[in-house]
Amino acid sequence: MREKIMEVLESFNEEIVEDTGRNLFDAEILDSFGIVELVIELEDAFHIVIDVDLVTPENFGTADSIIKLVESLAG
Repeated sequence: MREKIMEVLESFNEEIVEDTGRNLFDAEILDSFGIVELVIELEDAFHIVIDVDLVTPENFGTADSIIKLVESLAG
C-alpha cells in the first residue's frame, strides 16, 4: 500500500517524496490550495473519503503523515 501511495504523491509533486519526513508547508511544497488538489487525487486513487476534519497540518504536514492517514482510511 505504501508504495502505491508514494506513487500517487510523486505523480502529484515529486518533491513530496524526496524526504518523507520533511515538513511540506515549511518547504513550500504544499499550501492550502495544494492540499485540496491532493485530497481529490488521493480520494480518486484509493476510493476513499477524506473527511474535512482530517485535513489538518498534522495529517498533511509530511509524506509520512499522509501515508499513515491514507493507510488508515483504505485499510
